[in-house]
Amino acid sequence: MGVDSPWVSIIVLNWNGWRDTVECLESLYQIEYPNYDVIVVDNGSTDESVQNIERYAEGRIEVKSGFIRYNMNNKPISVTQYHEKEGNGIVSQGRETNTLCPNRRMALLRNEKNLGYAEGNNVGTRLALRVFDPDYVLLLNNDVVVAPDFLTEMIRAAEALPTAGIFSPKTYFYSQPDRIQWTWNRVEFGRGNVFLAGAGEIDTGQLDEVAETDYSQGVCFLIRRATIDRVGLLDSEFFCYSEESDYCYRARKTGIRSIYVPKAKIWHKVSQSANKVDGFALYYLTRNRFWFTKRHASSRQYFSFIFYFFTVELSKSFLTLIARRASVGALKSYLRGVLDGLKIHPKW
Repeated sequence: MGVDSPWVSIIVLNWNGWRDTVECLESLYQIEYPNYDVIVVDNGSTDESVQNIERYAEGRIEVKSGFIRYNMNNKPISVTQYHEKEGNGIVSQGRETNTLCPNRRMALLRNEKNLGYAEGNNVGTRLALRVFDPDYVLLLNNDVVVAPDFLTEMIRAAEALPTAGIFSPKTYFYSQPDRIQWTWNRVEFGRGNVFLAGAGEIDTGQLDEVAETDYSQGVCFLIRRATIDRVGLLDSEFFCYSEESDYCYRARKTGIRSIYVPKAKIWHKVSQSANKVDGFALYYLTRNRFWFTKRHASSRQYFSFIFYFFTVELSKSFLTLIARRASVGALKSYLRGVLDGLKIHPKW
């Protein structure tokens, strides 16, 4: 793709994870796509993330990675600072007239506190729309490394499929680079489950066809500008987890499809068999599963899910958590997620 390629704003959300973030940035600054801006949104970190991201931009932190070779030639990277209020308030319109190459510049937006995944990305998206005027917005987890051609392949697919508005790549496990984490999925509302095609399998080319997916993975989430104009932003009430599935289903209701792009490849730092039970994550995963199902399933599907959950899944989940030596606090978080999930969402 050449100089007339669509403009993409890439938003990377950081919260106390600068080591992952700088490796992600180093891979982004080595992509072949010509027209992009990188916006790092710091979500109220308390671990000196901002200072270390700035040090990386200055060339004072060398990134060591098994996926990419550190490039000193594009350092220092010019950093433009923004504040949370600027992201939400009135900012000068139009694409910034920055003459530096995309891999020589960064926008760094600082949130005063942790706004969650959804609103943290919304703040970055608002800034992108007002300052950079992109054709697409890409939401990217900070614990990801990307292939040099990943964005080229995603935009090529997007431009070829004008009726689709959301796109996601083939995602591998960072720890096992040829093992698939995510491709496309199908939601089974009656039990509140999701079928993930190829999850955990070694990639032998079995999922190399472009396919429609019920929802795209929030780890890497490319949204067409026209889709944002029609659907809006992520629902901040979710805080974290399920906001991307909710967004894709909101888009579906307006006729906008979500597409899996197998030629675009990324690697995600996620454990396949995490033994640690996180009460924070457990609460939001549980609560938001109820919210997502309630919002997008039919009444019959939702009551089928409720029946299955309380007659089968609840006891199984408790036994699983106990077997994994979950703390009393984690068990309480799970129950609180169930109870809050049953409540009516404040905006629905």
